[in-house]
Amino acid sequence: MTEFHKNRITGIGCSELGVIFGRSSFMTPFELWEIKTGLKDASLRPSSIAARHGTFTEDFIAKEYMKVSGKIAFPHSPMLVHPDYPLIGHVDRLIVPGDSAIRSLLPGVNVLEIKTVNEHRFNVKSGWGEPGSSTIPYNYYLQVSGYMSLVNCEYADVAVLVGGQHLHMYRLERNRVSEKSMLQYVEWWWNKFVVPKVAPDILDYGIPSVGALPVEISKEVFDKLIKLEWMKTDINSLIAKGEALAKEIDEASGGADELAYNGAVVGVITRMKTKTKIEMVSV
Repeated sequence: MTEFHKNRITGIGCSELGVIFGRSSFMTPFELWEIKTGLKDASLRPSSIAARHGTFTEDFIAKEYMKVSGKIAFPHSPMLVHPDYPLIGHVDRLIVPGDSAIRSLLPGVNVLEIKTVNEHRFNVKSGWGEPGSSTIPYNYYLQVSGYMSLVNCEYADVAVLVGGQHLHMYRLERNRVSEKSMLQYVEWWWNKFVVPKVAPDILDYGIPSVGALPVEISKEVFDKLIKLEWMKTDINSLIAKGEALAKEIDEASGGADELAYNGAVVGVITRMKTKTKIEMVSV
C-alpha cells in the first residue's frame, strides 16, 4: 500500500462522501468500508481512463479558469484533515484573494474544484444547472462542501470542462448548517462501521448505479435525512434490547405459554419459527 493510500484510510475523503450517502456510481458503501478497514488495498483498484484524463487536464483547466476569472489559484498537495471529524481531502486548487501572494491556508483563501464532463452527461438530468449557478450534481455538492469545511473558507468555485470544448463556472457559498449535519453523518458512519469493523448492510444502503441520479434537496429535508439515520440507530438499539429481554422471559417461563404473577395471568408467549412474541395482558 502506498503512503498516499495509507493516509487515505484515516478518514472519509471528500470525494468519498457521495459513497456513504449512496450517491456514487463508482463504489458501494461496502466497498469503501473494505478499504477503510484495510481489508482491501485501494492502490490495487484500477483507475478508469476518464479519471486519468481528468487528472491530466487539471492543470490546463486551472489555467483557463485563471484566465477567464482573473483570479489566482495554486496547487495544494498536503492532505487536509478536519480537526473534529473523520474527514480528509486533497483540494485541486486554492484561490487566493485579489493579487495576494498567499500560498497557504490563511483567511481569505477559497477552493477551486476542477471537473471534466462528457457533453452527453452535462444536463439537468445529471444534476447540472445553468452555468453561473450553484446547482451541480449532489455527489459533487457533498465533495465541495467537505473541502470548504476542511479549508474553513466561505465559497468554492467549480470549473467544468465540457466535452473538451466549453469551460463553465459554478459558485457554491458555504452553508454551515447543512455542513454540520453532513459532518455528523460522517462521524456516525465512521463510528458505526469503520471503527468496530462492522460491515454496512448492502440492502440498507443499496447498490448505486449510473441511472440512480440524485435530486437536489433543501436544507430542511437534508436535516430530516440525518434525523432519520439517528432514529434508525436508536430503533435498532431498542429492538436488540427488546429481543434480549424476550429471551430472558422465555427462558424463565420454562416452556409455558402463559405467565402469571400473584395468581393472575399477566403475559402470553407465542413461539413462532423465527421469533418469540411476548405480550402483556391487562391486569
